[in-house]
Amino acid sequence: MKKSYTLTELMVVLIIVGVLAVLAIPIITGPKEQAMDNEAKVNLKLIQAAQKIYNMEYSQYWPASGATSNQILNDNLWLSLPSPTTTRNWNYTADGSGNITATRFGGTKSWVLNITATEPYSP
Repeated sequence: MKKSYTLTELMVVLIIVGVLAVLAIPIITGPKEQAMDNEAKVNLKLIQAAQKIYNMEYSQYWPASGATSNQILNDNLWLSLPSPTTTRNWNYTADGSGNITATRFGGTKSWVLNITATEPYSP
């Protein structure tokens, strides 16, 4: 007589494993999303500090008009944000009024920081 599992036993095990997987996904993705948000917030504060230094030297916020990208921010504000040639999660833009925005690639999430604000906010 051969010993083996019945189809019912296999189905019960698969259902239990599936339920455990569904319960584990939020636990795994939650900290990752929080870390990515923290990355954006820290970089926004870094850009804000660089703009304030630029303002002290040139009596205006950079850029004077229009919006900029990561590489242009790096070149003009002497930063080291992830550029298009590297893997990056956020695209940063700054405008002449002192607004700095971080927009997530592949999603609609964004963070905004004004030159006079202390903390970024998500619109």
